[in-house]
Amino acid sequence: MNFSATMQERGYLCAPACKTTLRYQLNIKRFMRISILIITTFTASLQLLLATPATGQDMTVEKVTVGLKQEPFELAINQIEQQTTLRFFYRKAEIKTLAVLTLPVQRRTIEQTLFELLQNTGFSFRQVDQNILIETNGTTNSVKRKISGLVLTEGSKPLKYAMVELLKKDGLQLVGQCNTDSSGRFSITVTDNSAHLIRVSLLGYHVHSAEINDKEDLVLPAIFLEPDVKELKEVIIASSSPLVRQEVDRLVYDVQADPENKINSVLDMLRKVPLVSVDADDNVKLKGSSSYKVLIDGHSSSLVVNDPKDVFRSMAASNIQRIEVITIPPAKYDADGLAGIINIITIKKVSDGYSGNAGVSYKFPNGPRSNAAINLKSGKFGLSAYGGLSEYNTPQTTYSNYRQSTVPAQTIDQQGTAHTNSRLGYISSQMTYEIDSLNLISAIVEFNNNEGNRYGVIFTKQTDSLLHTFGLNDHSNTKQSGYDFGLNYQLGFKRSKVQLLSFSYRFSNYSNDQFDQVQASQLLNYTLNNYDLDNQAGTHEHTMQADYTHPLKNVEIEAGVKAILRNNFSNYTLDNIDPLSGASTIDPNNSNNFTYQQNVYSVYNSYQLNLDKWTLKAGLRLEQTTVAADFSVGGAITIPDYNNLVPSIAVQRKFSQASSINFGYTERIQRPGISQLNPYVDQQNPEFITYGNPNLRPEINHVISFNYSLFKNTSVNVGLSYSFSDNTIQYFSTLGTDGVTRGTYNNIGENNNLEADLNINYPISNRINLSLNAQASLIKLKGTADSILYSRNAATGNCNLYISYRFDNDWRAGFNFQYYSPAITLQATSSPYYYNSLSLSKTVFHKKLSISGSMSNPYLKYLDYKYSQKDPRFYQISHNDIVYRRFNIGVNYRFGKLKEGSIRKNKNTIENNDIKVIPSIIPAN
Repeated sequence: MNFSATMQERGYLCAPACKTTLRYQLNIKRFMRISILIITTFTASLQLLLATPATGQDMTVEKVTVGLKQEPFELAINQIEQQTTLRFFYRKAEIKTLAVLTLPVQRRTIEQTLFELLQNTGFSFRQVDQNILIETNGTTNSVKRKISGLVLTEGSKPLKYAMVELLKKDGLQLVGQCNTDSSGRFSITVTDNSAHLIRVSLLGYHVHSAEINDKEDLVLPAIFLEPDVKELKEVIIASSSPLVRQEVDRLVYDVQADPENKINSVLDMLRKVPLVSVDADDNVKLKGSSSYKVLIDGHSSSLVVNDPKDVFRSMAASNIQRIEVITIPPAKYDADGLAGIINIITIKKVSDGYSGNAGVSYKFPNGPRSNAAINLKSGKFGLSAYGGLSEYNTPQTTYSNYRQSTVPAQTIDQQGTAHTNSRLGYISSQMTYEIDSLNLISAIVEFNNNEGNRYGVIFTKQTDSLLHTFGLNDHSNTKQSGYDFGLNYQLGFKRSKVQLLSFSYRFSNYSNDQFDQVQASQLLNYTLNNYDLDNQAGTHEHTMQADYTHPLKNVEIEAGVKAILRNNFSNYTLDNIDPLSGASTIDPNNSNNFTYQQNVYSVYNSYQLNLDKWTLKAGLRLEQTTVAADFSVGGAITIPDYNNLVPSIAVQRKFSQASSINFGYTERIQRPGISQLNPYVDQQNPEFITYGNPNLRPEINHVISFNYSLFKNTSVNVGLSYSFSDNTIQYFSTLGTDGVTRGTYNNIGENNNLEADLNINYPISNRINLSLNAQASLIKLKGTADSILYSRNAATGNCNLYISYRFDNDWRAGFNFQYYSPAITLQATSSPYYYNSLSLSKTVFHKKLSISGSMSNPYLKYLDYKYSQKDPRFYQISHNDIVYRRFNIGVNYRFGKLKEGSIRKNKNTIENNDIKVIPSIIPAN
């Protein structure tokens, strides 16, 4: 048989050995052709689905972003025409009088924008096809008159925030509008002589529309809105809200108004919150202090009972409604938390339906994170839950310790490496059942678990009259876990929805276990055995509470009683391991069981007076604390009980709806927690050991604050505060004659802090927004320890600058820059540092899916974080390499099928904010 070389080259004929290859080549070609066809078809279909309809634009529906600052009306016209296909027709000579107009930058309908610009100017507007005509009213005998009324719903209940609009009967042009107040009342003033229609609307209710005869002042009959039972497949409310607002006793940061809430974790978002700072090792501070309390939805939680940064790193900001910084906590809150309270409010907005979100992200080099949240309501039952899983790993980094002392005369130089990995999971849920409109039952269930491992190697060189060396390998395993269970009953009263009586019970269990295996090597003139350290610590807590709220005409009265039965415990052992046989021997001097029973009984009464321009909130709280401490070996230790009468007062004077001043005074108590009381001696590094102090007394702090707030196109909040304490709890290090540094806590002195705070949010243009948080403090510390008087005066501060840019097609970019000055204690000073990040995000599929990415500190892979201590007898400095360059990418998806409304929850819940939370002073890997 003859074969044609030409045909063979073209693939028509080939030897049998090539048949399989030819078949694969043909299949690949077919697959490529089909794939190209599918991709082309999908792309064309997607473009058709996402394409803007060819129909004209309606000014009552189409939204634009417009802002003027003492600028002419023509500039607003140009901004609208750039964002729409609509065109304006007007006489230039007529509108020249509209030369100095101001309108805050905000996204509104075109109708709303023109109404706000032209009201009371003698001009009107109307749409004809795709054109908008600007005309003079042409009326000379107009009479100002007021139209008022009341909006109600089923059962004659007033509806607040309903939109009331007044329109010209001919052409339906908007001539006046307002929202109903808390009692359902409204009032609109008009000056034109046209016949009018009134239109009343509120999401979830049928629209009411009627013709009115308003030739003179008119009080309308009560308007009833009927609920709309039709389910809304999707509800998206887009508005421009101020990021920060000042209330009488707190600052509120609106997380949902921050465009980066889809990108960031709660920890990242806290960097932007006024008065809050996050240091290089992710430790959270309030007003520069680690002495504060964290609440979630107004109640304590085992999620954040110890060091909240681990949960905050894992918790998605998209699940958070707002963050409250309560600087003058009212009497209903426990008197503890020196700097105040950080209250994290989660999203719970849904009615007879469901909504939620789910997201995944990966942060390099730390690891993945996933989170989800769901809110649902069916009839009288409601559920709100959120949870997450994450890994947080650090690659191997270096650290060092150096100490030079005179007594004893020696130097110690330590060089080490370490890497860590940890896994965190948490879930929090709240269930509610409405027995009827006045009776509500709710339950809270929470669980969290955090397990981690640290692998460290360190080599020590000690020089005195001899050279001593040793090496240590340390494998540390930690497990922090907890769960909460709570029940609440709330009774309402028919006379007022504000009048409430509630009863609450909560059980919390938290454990913090640590196990270390330490192996010694390279011993030179040094005696050290292998040893194991085991510490099982935690807290069991029962809380019972009753609260009553009674409203009068301008006064709201609150009263309540509470009991906290708290059992702290720590069981610890040290086992010496024989290097040859492997046998273990318990060290009785470093092994014991410790219990610390702390019961707090309290009663409070507070009053809030609400006037037109003044708000006054004042109260007293009486607390009695009983303490019983005991060692299994050594017996009981005597710690006296104590009583505290705690006042609080907060005053707000409003100059307008946009500006106010605030003044406040309170006294705060900080009871030591198990992390400070724990007598367990941590000897992971035998040259630098730490332990708690069971004899600590509560710290009492006095706080005076003053704030000025202005929330307009540009929002400004300026604050000045002064706090002082004469028995402050301080971490302190001493050097023994054996050459070992021992660190613990003591009530050792005075702390005076004068602080100035500044928060600015400024929309530079329609696309660019700038926000700035800054703090500056003058600190004076004084105290006596180990028979030595210490005194320090220092200035500290930090600032956070954030700039965001909004592109077309739902793209957003952000830049964040932060500076932190050195942190100061009686003995120690940390190094200053900078932090910056860039972010980019895009929303698709009707803003349901968010895709985001960010990078932090791209210029620096590791931060050398230094911590130095100066003492008359020694000088000590620690260096820690912290992973600083990070990259993050994530997606978040929103879903839901709901009606507008909200899950009812108890107004008064348990919030135990009386335990001092202090993270590690020295950053760790």
